[in-house]
Amino acid sequence: MAGHPSPIARKNLLWLGAALAGFGMLAFYKLGTAAMWLDELMALYFSDRTLADLVQSLRADVHAPLYYLALMGCVKSLGISEWTTRLPGVLFGAATVAALFFLALRLAGRRVAVFAALILALSPFFIENAREARPYSLSALMATLSWILFLRVLHGGRWRAAIGYGLACALLMLTFYLGIAIIASQVLLAAARPLAWRKRRRLLAAWTGSAGLFLLAWGPLLYTQLFARDAFRQNWLVARYPDGIRPQHVLSAVGEVYFGTLGRNLSPHLLWSLTAGVSLAGWWLIVRRNAAPTRRRGFPLARRIALWAFWGPLALYVAICLVKPIFWPRYLTMCAPFAALFLAAALARMPRKAGVLLLALMPLGALTSYRAYQASLPREDWRGAARAILAGIKPTDVIVTDNLNARPCLAYYCEWFGRPDLARNMFTFTQFYQQTRGRYPYADRTLWFVESKPQGQAQQRQLLHAVNVATGRTALEAGFVLETFHGMSGAP
Repeated sequence: MAGHPSPIARKNLLWLGAALAGFGMLAFYKLGTAAMWLDELMALYFSDRTLADLVQSLRADVHAPLYYLALMGCVKSLGISEWTTRLPGVLFGAATVAALFFLALRLAGRRVAVFAALILALSPFFIENAREARPYSLSALMATLSWILFLRVLHGGRWRAAIGYGLACALLMLTFYLGIAIIASQVLLAAARPLAWRKRRRLLAAWTGSAGLFLLAWGPLLYTQLFARDAFRQNWLVARYPDGIRPQHVLSAVGEVYFGTLGRNLSPHLLWSLTAGVSLAGWWLIVRRNAAPTRRRGFPLARRIALWAFWGPLALYVAICLVKPIFWPRYLTMCAPFAALFLAAALARMPRKAGVLLLALMPLGALTSYRAYQASLPREDWRGAARAILAGIKPTDVIVTDNLNARPCLAYYCEWFGRPDLARNMFTFTQFYQQTRGRYPYADRTLWFVESKPQGQAQQRQLLHAVNVATGRTALEAGFVLETFHGMSGAP
């Protein structure tokens, strides 16, 4: 009967619903329980102000604006909490699962689509990054939409598809600058594929239009970020890879995409071996010929894209990092849907029973990794530190944090809890030491010292204990320690 979905369409929706239900249960579980950490607080700081303030903050940083605009709309509408701050990332993650399902359905059929959606929905790496107030899941969504529309241009070549594809590319770049690796991989694929001039013209128009839209919307501020301020000056990632990016670093990053927190907890050699084994097996399954004779010649486009959509941007991203050492596994969240597509295409090439059995075992590994992820939370406990300080601080007391990043995080939570005035009483240890040489001069007032990295601040702690009177010590979550001191009797 007209107007009713076919049985095949109903099955597609049921499988998609199952994938989204699995993703939702894991992503929303204790979403607002853990305190926010530095990067999340920075995102909230950008978005919890006016639009002009947001633009000004991003001008002095290295981020694209689209995610922060979405976060601004969310916190302005629903209020500020850990839950509402993380909500946009989860919603973008769910939309990515749905978009990947339709991409794989169009590309390779229902079996690959179901496998891909389930793998991504249960991916501990993808869930972990979607649960944070960061732009990563939105970058994955825009990357997936760009591939859907890119395929429409390849198959149909209509101007409407080309306009949509150009818009998706622009939005991807306005979400995450490294999305250029996704777009470049599509350019290379189109260049290597024989296409009618009509389709090439549509693609060229889409790329030109997306570049023009991006530069018109954000070009001057991008110039300020990258050149006027030298945004990557003294980037701490340079110190992380002093000898440059090595193959083992790439293997570790891909292993984290496959296995999430569990991969980070494995020994490096075991992780590299598992990652290489899974990758090589996937490649072999996808590129091997069918056992049955076929009239079709050449390498099918579906299998080509299943390989290229993940490994192409990964190779381009590594090439970028050879010039600018900005290699960080979480940046590969934009490639997580295509890692799921790669694994799904490999599973679909296995005998049916073996592929389904292996897919059925994946949730066990995913849940094990997810449990390890939950056990690692919170990353940082600025909320606990702020509450402990607010419970006993006096207007004349002083707060000292052990590093430069700690001060704005603690100040923001104090402001959140209704004490913005405490920012005037808050100093980094370097600032405090330059004025006092570590000696607190007031025996009747309290010095509150927040150690966010106790293992790395032994000298600060020893100095304070040597020239002040310790009055209390409180252990907080995530290894945080809050100590209180008074000045010594007769201190100047």
